[in-house]
Amino acid sequence: MCIISGGKYTNSARNVVLKPVLTCNKKHFFSDMRICLLLLAVMLCAPAGIACNGDKNIPPTPHPVPVTGVHAGSIIDPKNFDELLLAKLLLEQINQLRNKKGAKPLNPDELLAKAANEQNNYITAKSKLSHEQTNAQMRDVQKRVAYFGGDYDMVGENLQLFGFMVTTRGRNATIEYTTYEQAAEGMLQNWERSKPHYENLVRKEFTRAGTAIGFNKDKTGFYATQVYASNMASK
Repeated sequence: MCIISGGKYTNSARNVVLKPVLTCNKKHFFSDMRICLLLLAVMLCAPAGIACNGDKNIPPTPHPVPVTGVHAGSIIDPKNFDELLLAKLLLEQINQLRNKKGAKPLNPDELLAKAANEQNNYITAKSKLSHEQTNAQMRDVQKRVAYFGGDYDMVGENLQLFGFMVTTRGRNATIEYTTYEQAAEGMLQNWERSKPHYENLVRKEFTRAGTAIGFNKDKTGFYATQVYASNMASK
């Protein structure tokens, strides 16, 4: 197994050190917004024939539901959030980038979306970015994909914490939410600025992706997880 993570390389999953890239200061702007972000990326070259031996007591992954009347130009509202729309817009932005780099577009994949959602729920609950879990059955992205029935030659995962601008006046704080289109552009730019994330975005071996996005606990931003995979493993 080979793992690339955070610019570090090792040939053993046990020795990998994940170091998030932190950029958060008053000089960092996107579309007149102050953005605070954390990023993590990992790519696994998996052996063929990975079996699914997950704990079946793990609750099923809920499916996001489209929100009526919300479009790309709508201002994001945590009380009426359309995860599917933002995931769709983000994938469209990524595929535009891949087209420029001569890579085929990524197709949305429901199985990979389940794996992404599993990890996104985990990091949201922990309020901390990580590619790993304490549950051995869901330890890394390779095992999570296998748990949901995936068997691929190569898988990868990008994470980020995307923050909105927060202004304060006295004891009052206002969160300045963007449109869905602006958020998708900002999320893509965050990953583009980091070499290991960018490499996952444009890797020609990847043919499909699953995305999960959800608000953090104080609604000042959201965690995003995107899982990538190549073609099915050859038997």
